Amino acid sequence: MRIPSSQRTTESARATRLAGTLAIVLFAPGLTRAQLLSKPTVVPGTAEVKATADGEPSSSKPLPFASIPQGVDSFGSAVLGDWLYVYGGHTGKTHRYSRETASKHFRRLNLRDRTTWEELPGGPALQGVTLMAHGGFLYRIGGMAPHNPPGTPSDLKSVADFARFDPESKTWTAMPPLPEPRSTHDSVVVGDKIYVIGGWSMPGGDSANAEFLGTALVFDLSRPKDGWRELPPPPFRRRALAVGALDGKVYAIGGLTEDGGVVKSVDIYDPATKTWSRGPELPGGKRQGFAPSAFAVDGRLYANGVDGPVFRLSTAGDRWEPVGRLATPRLTHRLLPGIAHDLLAVGGSVTGTPLTSIESFPLGEPGR
Repeated sequence: MRIPSSQRTTESARATRLAGTLAIVLFAPGLTRAQLLSKPTVVPGTAEVKATADGEPSSSKPLPFASIPQGVDSFGSAVLGDWLYVYGGHTGKTHRYSRETASKHFRRLNLRDRTTWEELPGGPALQGVTLMAHGGFLYRIGGMAPHNPPGTPSDLKSVADFARFDPESKTWTAMPPLPEPRSTHDSVVVGDKIYVIGGWSMPGGDSANAEFLGTALVFDLSRPKDGWRELPPPPFRRRALAVGALDGKVYAIGGLTEDGGVVKSVDIYDPATKTWSRGPELPGGKRQGFAPSAFAVDGRLYANGVDGPVFRLSTAGDRWEPVGRLATPRLTHRLLPGIAHDLLAVGGSVTGTPLTSIESFPLGEPGR
């Protein structure tokens, strides 16, 4: 029997609505069936997919990423499998710290549907923390916890925490702590090893009491009983820097110095020779070195600073090439590899206000 086209349209739309309802049930089990069926429902922190009358998406373009449920900067973040993970961070205005401005959340975003945020079991509320992915696990390293209530003098303390998260069991396991508390550092994985570069240690009070750290560390995940080991001392003391890895070498990019200056310097550590060398300075204005972010994708190292340009290290390693710019310039963000041959610029800050946006920077277009 031939079904009239109007009935086919109705049935298709009904099927699409049912599929959407089932998806919402999975991530919003507290809603009743009547609430789900009464009108299209969007879980807070996710994006709504609009459809045409026949139930098909209204555009073939990729959906924008759902916003982070709360604006955040100076957080830990990593991509593992099809998920983007965001841990902790600062949610208040720049340089205003209290127990209420350190995020207590640990969340992940489904990079396939680009809309579904899931709350995960967290840990201490931290900012200036790093999160690394390796071997199916996530590793949280260091960070700073404000201890003062809102409206009172700052009491800021770095932590030496090192912990592993298992996405399958959704559990945390304590790992050997850092030799000293550390925050506003950065980290990178090379092979089975985590390298921790830069940062300072805050013992309490405000930033005037902080000590810039002159040590760089490595932890071999294949030999955890060996604990943390010190690298040859780096020729700098910097925090709010970016750390990336390329061809087995570790790149320390930009940052703030002990005298409060901003630098665009690039220092390279070679684990094979256990030596430091100087790389090409980041281009652009001086601000480019303030809390940048970097990551390597497909054998190329990318870096991005506060002014918005995205740079790629040349194949010879002797200069940085501009390959485009972010639509929303930001700092204290994370630049991470997406799953669609793109870079993700996650969160961060602009004019002192934490961002909720996640921006995709495609790498497959000509010249990128």
